[in-house]
Amino acid sequence: MSSEGQSILKAKPSARRKNTTKACEECRRRRAKYNLTRRKCDGRKPSCSRCTIRGIDCQFDAKEDVASRDGAAEIEQLRRQFEGTLNLDHDGETHFYGVTSGRLDFLTSSQGVPDMVLDHKEGVTKLTIPSFFHDLLPMSLPDELQLHLIEIYFTWANPWCPVINEELFRGSMYSGGKYCTPLLLMCIFSMGSRFTDRPEVRSDPASPYTAGRSFLEEAERLLQVELKSPKITTIQALTIMSVLYCAFGYDSACWLHEGMASRLMLEMGLNIDTTPLVASGSMPAEEAMLRRQVYWSLYSVDKLSASYTGRACTMLSFQGAVQMPFVKSGTSLVASRQDESMVFLNSQVKLCQMVEEILLNL
Repeated sequence: MSSEGQSILKAKPSARRKNTTKACEECRRRRAKYNLTRRKCDGRKPSCSRCTIRGIDCQFDAKEDVASRDGAAEIEQLRRQFEGTLNLDHDGETHFYGVTSGRLDFLTSSQGVPDMVLDHKEGVTKLTIPSFFHDLLPMSLPDELQLHLIEIYFTWANPWCPVINEELFRGSMYSGGKYCTPLLLMCIFSMGSRFTDRPEVRSDPASPYTAGRSFLEEAERLLQVELKSPKITTIQALTIMSVLYCAFGYDSACWLHEGMASRLMLEMGLNIDTTPLVASGSMPAEEAMLRRQVYWSLYSVDKLSASYTGRACTMLSFQGAVQMPFVKSGTSLVASRQDESMVFLNSQVKLCQMVEEILLNL
């Protein structure tokens, strides 16, 4: 937490006495009866100054006192739950560290240290589809087929599991932005292959069951490298891989990849409200919107996975303080499809919250 935030939490009350809203019953009765506006009750306990001077039995509303204590306790609990810090790494990605983390002092003391110089190959971090694809895959793939698989993914797969913001992805795909990576593309190609009958996407052309398998294997290889420096696209890829492993019938791999996505979600602080960061200009609004979309998409997948396997939920709704994604009402095909996905996601989350209550009470 910033020094400013700590100063707010630890600020001492002003020496000037504030008018209390918790007057005793006698002062309230007297003020109402005689329409008094001055000499208000000072709220001291067990007897306020006015009642002490007059020798009057001083009583306070017990319900208000309990409600006040409960409210203060709840606020303190929430403060402790989300107290910590979101830090930017050398790639500009956010990572969350709570108050018990020993890294907080290190991160605070090293803010003035220049960023680490990493050996990123230009062809791996910022690539358009045609330039890197032939180097990554054991097979050549025509540009037309690449675009076909991407379009199929956003038509059939992303609407019900909208873990990817199509506008941000397509913008990055052609500009070399950070929201399109080789790992994420392999996952999209693999998932898109499950919705097409074209034999060239199959490991065995005669078996539709093998559609997309080679892309998934390549994604697994890329994942081992990317986990050393994860990004929000890593969470997106893990979520898609979880669904893919379920489609291939590998339930354990499905469960484990969804678990990795959930842990990485916490590591990057996607369960934290980013509204103050956007307001201060520390985080772009589109980044905050994407974080909400990824968080709630992963939340929904977690409930579907728990229902399918009969296992415990990994993510619980009370553990996060994340607003729902909103609809921007775009006019283009991509924008309108993104809006429709957000409408679906909002409704799906409400259903999944009901599923969570059911699963927790079984």
